[in-house]
Amino acid sequence: MTDAAVLRESLRQPERFADLFDRHGDEIHRYVARRLGPDMAEDVVAETFLTAFRKRARYDLGRADARPWLYGIATHALREHRRAEARRNRALARAAPDRPEESFDERSTARVAAGRLRPELAAALARLSAADRDLLLLIAWAELSYDEAARALGVPIGTIKLMKKAKPKPPTAEERDSTAFELVSRSMRDAVLPSKIEAALYGAAARIPGVRYEPAAADLGRRRGVTLYRVENGYLRSEILIDPRTYAYLGFRAIAVKDHREPGLLPLKRGQITGWGALTASSFVPKPGGRG
Repeated sequence: MTDAAVLRESLRQPERFADLFDRHGDEIHRYVARRLGPDMAEDVVAETFLTAFRKRARYDLGRADARPWLYGIATHALREHRRAEARRNRALARAAPDRPEESFDERSTARVAAGRLRPELAAALARLSAADRDLLLLIAWAELSYDEAARALGVPIGTIKLMKKAKPKPPTAEERDSTAFELVSRSMRDAVLPSKIEAALYGAAARIPGVRYEPAAADLGRRRGVTLYRVENGYLRSEILIDPRTYAYLGFRAIAVKDHREPGLLPLKRGQITGWGALTASSFVPKPGGRG
């Protein structure tokens, strides 16, 4: 039985609508969880299917597959959480690549693990406009066609094609500087580099506008070092900790420099740490899988 047939029958027997949830509920949940995280996904999915139930009499029964319709409702619900999504992408862009996300129950663990964003993707998504991000993720994550994405977003297919061809907006100076600092930090965190290259990267970081130097700092293991840091978005300080004698990378930290509040998210207090890590040992090996 098609989705359209289920919706038609649900007009006479409302309990039949549950079949639509059974078919597509997990899929919609995965999509929302990848965009907002698991903590907010349950509420958005519940809102999506409640809205679908209320509007089922207006569904075009000539369309057998209701997935584009449901994704459109979910995407509209997500628009109420734009700032939360943007903050999530910025936070994930700063996180270590394999850092696990916190799940809220056993049932969501597999969903969250499957949908975890890598920092590079999160940073790219954070730079897109809301409309471009909706289009990209409906096609890439929901696997909708251009025609289905157009129906989901409620726009003509020609608009989708124009969005596809449109030139991306150039990044602002602040976005470029933030990305540059992020790349230096990630290069230190994710690779073992010769000391001369590390020193060159630190020198490059020091020339990025907005980067400051602090001569006395300590990492999680209480090792003394110096810090290069930059304040992002006016409230979050991203730090790189360095051994001043050897130029060795010691770790990173992200800490709120003032109270910050956004709708739908737990408030941040001044001094609250949002991310940290320490490198305790590293070495070169003769071949992949070897031990130093």
